[in-house]
Parts: sequence; structure tokens; C-alpha cells
Amino acid sequence: MKKNILVFSEDLADATDLLNTYYSSSEFTPQLVFETDKALVALLGGDIELLVYNTEKYSQENLESILDLRLIGEEFPVLNLARDLEDAAYQAVEKLEKTILMNKPYNDEHLLSVSKKMAANQEDVKQRWAERFATNEKASIQIIDTKGEKGAKENARVKNLSKRGGLLVCQNSDYQLGQLIYIEFILANNNNRKFFAKVAWQQINPNDNKIYLGVKFLTKEEVLKEII
Repeated sequence: MKKNILVFSEDLADATDLLNTYYSSSEFTPQLVFETDKALVALLGGDIELLVYNTEKYSQENLESILDLRLIGEEFPVLNLARDLEDAAYQAVEKLEKTILMNKPYNDEHLLSVSKKMAANQEDVKQRWAERFATNEKASIQIIDTKGEKGAKENARVKNLSKRGGLLVCQNSDYQLGQLIYIEFILANNNNRKFFAKVAWQQINPNDNKIYLGVKFLTKEEVLKEII
């Protein structure tokens, strides 16, 4: 059964893309509005299963606008999309039920996966915001087997980093979702940084036929749980 999605957007260039590229599949029935009163009318209809709020910078004012819409009595899930944010707004969103803040640029599969789960009122949707920093550093990747042994090194490039993970570009397509890997960032003056991580997603970029690998950094405790 198709899920009814309302895309409430600022007047941004990517608003139409959200409607035509991401939510035009057979799984969604989307609407697009740019004004609060039109969003209210759509929500009052009572059949919206997910509100996607699209903005450039997520602020406390944005959050209050969404909470005002919820005053109509419907606890509809809200997926907020933004390129930047205010810390206070993020901290508030973390405490709200059925409310997620995802940063741009997002991975296509993640956006659709989160949208499906939220529209279906599934409870295992995690908060996904993490400030990203663009870079182009060299790196190496090694797969960790079930015995904790490291495999052969593969060269890669780091496209962006956050406190929680990063995006790497490589040639190998053998990585599996959830796979444990060891990453070494090759920096100037041999000041390299080493991390254990888990493969969160992978996708072939049709523009260069390279593998784009999303990874989540792990703590020592999380690494031990993966190996034991």
C-alpha cells in the first residue's frame, strides 16, 4: 500500500527533485507544498503518514513551526532535511519522538529507507545528523575477518568526515553491509590516523564507476562485540 508523504519545503532547487526523483516510486504518494497554510490543509486531511521538511539551515524557528503543525492533534512522523543546523535545534530534535534530522547531501538508499520506516511507524530509526567536513586525503582500507585478522590493504580517498563516520572512494566492490574494516588516514608528516569502522552502505557512482563507501566509526567496545 502506498504511503502518503507531504514534502513541505522552503523555495529550494532540490524541492522538485525530492518529489520527482526520490518519492515518485510506487511506494509513495507525494505532495509538495511551500507554504505553512497549505501544509496545514494537507495535514488536516488526516491521511499524511510522513512529513518531510526540507530546509537549508535547521533552526529553532523551523522546529517550532513543525511543532505548531503537530498542534492539530496528529503525531505524524517528521523527517527534517537540512545542510546546516543550530545546536539548540538539534538537541531538541533528539528528544522528540518520531522526529529525525538528516543532513544533506544524503545517500539515496538511506533517505528512502528512513522514509519507509518512518511512514510505517517503525521504531528502529536512528538519528542521523553528523556535521561533515569535505576533504580529499589518501587512506587505506583493510577488511577484518571473524578472527580479528586484517586483510590486504586497498587504497582509497576520503571525501568527507564527521565525528561518527565518513565517505570513502575506492575500487573494490567486495565490501558487505555491516562488515568490520580498519581504516588508516594518510596525513602529512606521517601523522596518520587509524580507526575501526563498519560499512554502513556502498554505492557505485555512475559518473566515475568507483565505489562510494559510507562507514561508521566504532569504539573499542563496539569492535570487541563485533569480533567476539
